[in-house]
Amino acid sequence: IPHRPRKILIFINPIGGKKRGIKIWKKHVEPLMKIAGVDTKIIITERSGHIIDLLLNFNLQKFE
Repeated sequence: IPHRPRKILIFINPIGGKKRGIKIWKKHVEPLMKIAGVDTKIIITERSGHIIDLLLNFNLQKFE
């Protein structure tokens, strides 16, 4: 990959994936991000439409 992101924003739906989203993140994805040296900001959604509400007021400039 010519340009690997160094900081990414990740949304986790705790209800998705048979309600295993957080567990999958912690067990499988988070360790890979650490190995790759990728800094992550995690936001766990709380309700339907939560992502849209957050993104309308979120500064995405600091993420790749």
